[in-house]
This record gives sequence, structure tokens and C-alpha cells, in this order.
Amino acid sequence: MWSIYTGVTKSVLSINFEWMRNGGVSVDRLERLAQALSVLPGWANMPELLVAANYAKRPSFKPLALARKDASTVILGALNDLLAVET
Repeated sequence: MWSIYTGVTKSVLSINFEWMRNGGVSVDRLERLAQALSVLPGWANMPELLVAANYAKRPSFKPLALARKDASTVILGALNDLLAVET
């Protein structure tokens, strides 16, 4: 569902929307995840890009987004919401 790549020149966190879509995650949940993450730098237009690609994307957060003070709170909150069981 997500991957962390680290290297000498670049480190990123990648969210695999395509894998989740192919695994049966509803479009509503994917949309909610994309919207929650769109507050981070570089992701403002990501919800629209994901819809246009039918969620067949694996976008990554750049270091600028990950360096934001509340990035971990935003990302973990969005993933917790995605994984929460609906009643």
C-alpha cells in the first residue's frame, strides 16, 4: 500500500493507489485518502490527477512534504481513516 525509498540523492514515500484500487478498495475511500493527503506540499492537485487516471497511480511525497512539521500526523491520520472498519 505504501513504500519508502531512501537513497543518497532522494528519499520518498510512495502511496500505491493502483494496488489498492486493484485490491478492491472503494473509490470513495481512495478519494477520501487523496483529499486528506492533499494538504501536504506538492499534493494539492493530486486528487484530480488520481481521478483522471482512475487511481492507476503511485504518487510519491517529496522531501519538502515529508519535512512539514505535521506530515506524520497527516499521513498516519489519513491511513488510519482508510483502514478503519465502517459500520
